[in-house]
Order: sequence, then structure tokens, then C-alpha cells
Amino acid sequence: MGTVAGCLRRIVMRGRAKFGWAALVLAACGGGSPDDAAKSLASAAAGASLVAGLRARGAVTAVYARQVADGLRGEASKEAETLRKPDAGPGAADAQRGAERLDALLAEMRRAIDGGDGAALRRQAADAHALSESLTAAAAKMGGGGG
Repeated sequence: MGTVAGCLRRIVMRGRAKFGWAALVLAACGGGSPDDAAKSLASAAAGASLVAGLRARGAVTAVYARQVADGLRGEASKEAETLRKPDAGPGAADAQRGAERLDALLAEMRRAIDGGDGAALRRQAADAHALSESLTAAAAKMGGGGG
């Protein structure tokens, strides 16, 4: 689990699950380079996995889960723009596809939150975890294996 997701987990588990804190943590991820964008997307996917799982268990409110999903979607959109730049380099196409999958997954997550669908949230938590792993690999490829 990435540093941002770990920090988000600590924030949630300590009862400081205010959206402002989560957004601040996630905003600190981006560094402007394509491999940083892919890393931020991986962290966003890990955060989505965490929050979907917590909401499925009733450990966080629907309001909080909705706010995080919306915030993650906004951050992911910004990072996807970085990956669309002509100089994004090798591996950017994989990360772009991951960004598109993350956007769709966050939209589905929002619908599941609104509908109170715990089973869908559990599936999305697993899908988001797998996507985080995929995006981490894409970021490593883009950054020459660094992480």
C-alpha cells in the first residue's frame, strides 16, 4: 500500500476522517512529471480501495465516502491531463488507460455509495486495489524502476 493510502488509512482510523485532510494528503502526491502523475493515480486507486472497503463495512459515513470519491475523481482528472502531454514518455499509455479505468471505477463507487450497495463496494475495493498495483507498475516503468 502506498504512502498516501497508508496516511489516509491512519487519518480514517484515528477518527479524523474530514474530507479536507484527505484532500490535502492526496494533493501532496502530485509532482508534475508523468511518473509522479502515475504514482498519484496509484495512490488515488489505493485510497478508493480503502474507502470503498470501509464504507462497505459501515466504518465511514456515506457522506464521507462520497466526498472522498468525488475528491479522488477530481485529482485523478488533473493527473490524467499530465499523462496526455506529448512528452509524457514510455509507459504513459498504460497509465492513461489506468486513469480512465479509475475514473469509471470512482463513478461506479459513487453510485454504489448512493444506493447503499455493500456488495458492489466490496467488488470496487478489490478492483481499485488491483488497479493501484497496475498503476504502480506503470509508474515504475515510466520512472526507470524507481518508486
